[in-house]
Amino acid sequence: MNAIATYQPTPGHKPSPDLSALLDAVRSNVAIMPRDLTAQRVAEARALAAASVQPATPELIVAWLKKLAMLVVNGPDAGRARAQAEAMVEICGDLPAAVWCPETRKAWCQQGDKGKFWPAPAELYAHLLPYAERIRRDAWQHNGLWPCPSGQPSLGQP
Repeated sequence: MNAIATYQPTPGHKPSPDLSALLDAVRSNVAIMPRDLTAQRVAEARALAAASVQPATPELIVAWLKKLAMLVVNGPDAGRARAQAEAMVEICGDLPAAVWCPETRKAWCQQGDKGKFWPAPAELYAHLLPYAERIRRDAWQHNGLWPCPSGQPSLGQP
């Protein structure tokens, strides 16, 4: 087996329990005091926001496609799998790594008759684009929640 066949991506970038609690408070409109924004929490939040918008690696995309192939009726056979994967990476490779998750795969399969079949690269791109835009927008907005230490660049607006 090659590296792609045995690749198992680690779970996405998950916030620590400490940061998760703070993010839950922000989502619930709880007032956040400056003392709540420790340097460690700010650094972790900024790192998570930056990591969420980075493009996916080809290995991550291939692993996602491999799992999708088991869920559709006409997944590519062994002969076409490599060419299909290369086409998907070429078209969808600029999407953030965070879109290649179980939720988006499940969403593909739950869209009725269309979700039963293997997507064309353009179909998959169109399916994942709204998720990518939301991730980029959220990262940009969340960047504004955390103070920027002097000299450290902030994330640009998408």
